[in-house]
Amino acid sequence: MSDTMKDKEKIACIILNYNDADTTISLIQLIKTYEVIDYIVVVDNKSTDFSFDKLKNFQTERIIVISSKKNGGYGYGNNVGIKYAKEFLKVRYALIANPDTKFEEKVIFDLKNLMMKNARCIIAAPEYVNGEAKVAWKILDVSRYVLESSIFFFHIFGRKAEYNRKELLQKNYIVDVVLGSLLLLDIDKFFEIGMYDEEFFLFEEEIIIGTKAKRHNYETRLLAGANYRHIHSTTISKVYRSMVRQKRMILESRLLYLQKYCKVSGIKLLLIKLYFHWVVLEMKLIQGLYSHKNLGTTNRN
Repeated sequence: MSDTMKDKEKIACIILNYNDADTTISLIQLIKTYEVIDYIVVVDNKSTDFSFDKLKNFQTERIIVISSKKNGGYGYGNNVGIKYAKEFLKVRYALIANPDTKFEEKVIFDLKNLMMKNARCIIAAPEYVNGEAKVAWKILDVSRYVLESSIFFFHIFGRKAEYNRKELLQKNYIVDVVLGSLLLLDIDKFFEIGMYDEEFFLFEEEIIIGTKAKRHNYETRLLAGANYRHIHSTTISKVYRSMVRQKRMILESRLLYLQKYCKVSGIKLLLIKLYFHWVVLEMKLIQGLYSHKNLGTTNRN
């Protein structure tokens, strides 16, 4: 294989940081010797602390630390890294890795091989996270997608979005949507579908890229048997500590997805907005009960 062809098979790992340099540095230290990863591109998403200065201390020829022009959200920040990888590093694949993930080198080797063997594959991700097969789901119809926004109804309608083992085998591990915390992208195909939608600041980016991939007749695949660790949304939880605030942001993104990608409007949109208002009230009640329980535990101690 020529050097030019080898360059085209290279991987750049994109790590998006916002006010969480220590977590990001921990991942850099873990993967900096992985031979399958040719470059590590750390994008500081306009942190308001000293993250960028701390991260710059780790810059080498293989570890590149850049800053975004603004904090435009999750999709915007990752797009900055992907564009850099395409324009300046000329690599074929981008590994999107949240700072709070841990994974073995073999998993990335196998993801790369999976994509290279399947010409229509645009996204590949491990089958398991933290030992559980909850990294992939189906795109639901509008009604069920709306109803599962409630914690109460999620246990009824959210379950219908999960793939069972029989379905995965029948579909050859081709799925609609995968968890966004660790996935491998074919950069050229990703550019073709429009990349991450930067109109969304946070949340729902997974179903958006899954929807766009399907509409372009590309495949999203799971790597059977592969596993990684994810300390669920460490950075997000640090920034958005309120459960109600996070829920509001999720619902805002869901509403935008419904309008933009499902063309929901008129009275149907109004009814959904009213339902989402009820979902926020539900979350306020849950947060109140959670806080009361924790306060009671503290008082007993």
